[in-house]
Amino acid sequence: YIELEEDGTISIEQAEKTITEKTKIVALAHVSNVLGTITPIKEIAALAHKVGAVILVDGAQAVPHMEVNVVDLDADFYAFSGHKMMAPTGIGVLYGKRELLDKMEPTEFGGEMIDFVELYDSTWKELPWKFEAGTPIIGGAIALGAAIDYLAAIGIDTIHAYEQELVSYAIEQMSKLEGITIYGPTDASKRCGLVTFNIEGAHPHD
Repeated sequence: YIELEEDGTISIEQAEKTITEKTKIVALAHVSNVLGTITPIKEIAALAHKVGAVILVDGAQAVPHMEVNVVDLDADFYAFSGHKMMAPTGIGVLYGKRELLDKMEPTEFGGEMIDFVELYDSTWKELPWKFEAGTPIIGGAIALGAAIDYLAAIGIDTIHAYEQELVSYAIEQMSKLEGITIYGPTDASKRCGLVTFNIEGAHPHD
């Protein structure tokens, strides 16, 4: 595990200590769904690739809230769910670098993924159909496309800037109250639209 800093962020220094020549896969969230902290993916990807490891990023909390460029980040795999960006449940996206996907074998089997079938063996179709076993979630895919178009029309940068305004205001006002502990960095540029806090003497389920 990469140790967190006091403010809940992941530092390059701690990542460098943890990622070694023995590391095969680095898996981490782009944005924490606990503290809203933003992870420096691009820099950690460079550390992973330096030792020959691949990096898998959970972007479910990031994609609906901030601009994401998987090529610029140099992520080997990047996944996000649809329902966190106003699409239905059961649909999501997994991006993978072509050279890695070409080497991988499917684990789920069904129609549309097969190219040629013989009595004792078969061949896979080209990407992405190689991994699309059976009938896809057609309705979910259409709805995800509509959700993406909706967010794009508003502007991801606009959404991110507005959320940071709200986070800054929330932290500023909550810091004035007694008995409240705020977790995570106080600098809004280091987090997305989430403020985690504790109220002294109050149970979270009350």
